Amino acid sequence: MTKRKISTIREEGENPDEPGAVAQPTPAKKARPSKKAAADKKAPESSGVNNKDKHLKVEEDDEDHLHSDDEEARLRKEESETEKRERMKAILARLTPDQMDRYECFRRSALQRASVKRLMQSVMQSGTVSLPMTIVMAGITKLFVGDLVEGGKAVMEERKETGPLRPVHVREAFRRISAEGKIPTKNKPRLFKR
Repeated sequence: MTKRKISTIREEGENPDEPGAVAQPTPAKKARPSKKAAADKKAPESSGVNNKDKHLKVEEDDEDHLHSDDEEARLRKEESETEKRERMKAILARLTPDQMDRYECFRRSALQRASVKRLMQSVMQSGTVSLPMTIVMAGITKLFVGDLVEGGKAVMEERKETGPLRPVHVREAFRRISAEGKIPTKNKPRLFKR
């Protein structure tokens, strides 16, 4: 039986499990009251309807609604994740072998959290650095190093040099990045003075 039929039987005070009990059909296309109104409505005591059953029905509907929302959100998340995977596969398929090696090294590399935490404490001089702060700073630093390496490779290509990346290339990449204003400096004028 559907939920609508079960609720109709409960409202009439019949038990569907009893032999000879007949399920009454629901009225056709009648306007349904809101869930709150259905929960607040009280049945007369002579009808034999238990108010607890009505409240249970409303709670079940709310739970079903929540479960359906959760399932929809989960399905949307899974779809977006599969789309991301498909895009990454397409991008990785276009990489040259050298680029693929660099990408794999980048994915495997990580900065030691203890070193990052120590450096942050020495710069901030406040004493406490939480683990999430350390993880975020390590991720940002990893991206910065990746930009330096890519910039250094671009410098090598411009100079038509081959071989490993040298400090000259990294310094030139750093100079270019700082000239673009992507690196904060202490020499910038303050807007407000104390």
